[in-house]
Amino acid sequence: MAVWAVCLVIIAAFASKAESRCSFHGQCGTYIGILGEVGVPCKTDMEPVPLNDTTAEQNLKKFCGDLWKAAPENQAGDKMFCCDSEQVSNLMSNLEIPGTLMSRCPTCYRNFREYTCQLTCSPKQSDFVLVTDYDNETNAIKSIDYALSRNYAYTTWDSCRGVKNPQTQESILQLMCGPYGTSCSYEELFHFMGDMANMQTPFSMNFLFLDSPVDPKTNLTHFDYEAANCSQPAKGEEYACSCIDCPLSCPLPPTFPEDLYRPFEISGVNGYYVVVGAGFVVYILVLAVVFAFSWLKTRSKFARGCELLYKIGGLENSG
Repeated sequence: MAVWAVCLVIIAAFASKAESRCSFHGQCGTYIGILGEVGVPCKTDMEPVPLNDTTAEQNLKKFCGDLWKAAPENQAGDKMFCCDSEQVSNLMSNLEIPGTLMSRCPTCYRNFREYTCQLTCSPKQSDFVLVTDYDNETNAIKSIDYALSRNYAYTTWDSCRGVKNPQTQESILQLMCGPYGTSCSYEELFHFMGDMANMQTPFSMNFLFLDSPVDPKTNLTHFDYEAANCSQPAKGEEYACSCIDCPLSCPLPPTFPEDLYRPFEISGVNGYYVVVGAGFVVYILVLAVVFAFSWLKTRSKFARGCELLYKIGGLENSG
């Protein structure tokens, strides 16, 4: 039993170590894009390390809350990540434009930045990121495979596609999807964000959208996150998106009882015909009564006139 216990401890230790590896870390080059100069990380195979930078730690707490909470700690109680303070600084810069575009829809922004936070700093980076090409001289990475849960990718896209650009009032997908335009799919959205042709990405990212947890070709485990739809507050957020940017947040039209839509009938006959017919009959009867009353009144006046003339004629004869 003691031997088995020792074996289990060793296996658990190796498993824990295998779960916490970095595919890249630090900076081994620079890339100049439309946002200016950013660092290109180094290919590596190492355990996560502490940031040792108060500002970087505060930024991760604020913008990457789930990542911060789940990060392992060393014996000194320091959180460990697969990034350094410079990478965190670059991450904050990369989130500025999306933050402006998505400011009216907190859920969209929360869903979107999660994949960026995890890519940059996750202590389990090697689980879902595979470096596929790098510079042999500088060790700077050139391209990666990034395994994502298809559901996460779709929900992130779906929560953002109704969001309007505050300046143009057009869908933000017009900017985020590049040549694919506002009608882009979730695959096209992530494809453009990982394409160096967008002049923002310092290395190429090939996104693998997985329906099952593990990709049989690369053996990568997909990164999954419980993304919320735009009508729900995301984790750590107080508000959902407004009706302007999220159709699901718009109030539903009032519902009426089914009886309201049943045809109006009287004894199996269309009720409107019965009502109109009855009204017509009443109208005729009223006309008849009015006519009869008028005729009787005229006749009475005529009779009195004749009687008066008769009396006048009698008086003249007697004179």
